[in-house]
Amino acid sequence: MTQEKVLSYNLFSIAEIIKPLEYDKAYFQDKVLLENTNFKNIFGNKLKSKLGFTNSKRLRIVKITIWMDKVNKSIYREFFGANSLGVKQNEVYLNFESLSELGYNSKVGIYKIVLTKGSKFNFFWFHPQLNTRVTYKFAVYSLSVTLFSLIISIISLGFAIIPFFK
Repeated sequence: MTQEKVLSYNLFSIAEIIKPLEYDKAYFQDKVLLENTNFKNIFGNKLKSKLGFTNSKRLRIVKITIWMDKVNKSIYREFFGANSLGVKQNEVYLNFESLSELGYNSKVGIYKIVLTKGSKFNFFWFHPQLNTRVTYKFAVYSLSVTLFSLIISIISLGFAIIPFFK
């Protein structure tokens, strides 16, 4: 079990920090904008390696859980370091769809927000883009049917070969 570090975070919409002309809804739909030092708090290691460069091809998934009135809701988003945009240590920026998926309401007040390391399986299973989510689920179902039919064919082959050895 991973150790959860509960810090005080403030939720904001991405549209508040990025100029409307530069804001691409499709690009930021599956991302969470955080300050780079939060990377170590969530994943346990530094964003930069000992050689001084980042591995940008690695998919780093953050599980964002919001607690409201003894009910928690979670979403999975990709970590996006946004120091150049002016994101502070205790700020979490999500797009409007992600905020409404969490049930966030700015008029309610303060929520308890927990950021932990998320799994890639859950990220794609609950992906915000429909085409990615459906394709992934179809691949998982196809793989399970293939494995099931492979097991049945091996068992039936075993029953066919056994009578020759008697």
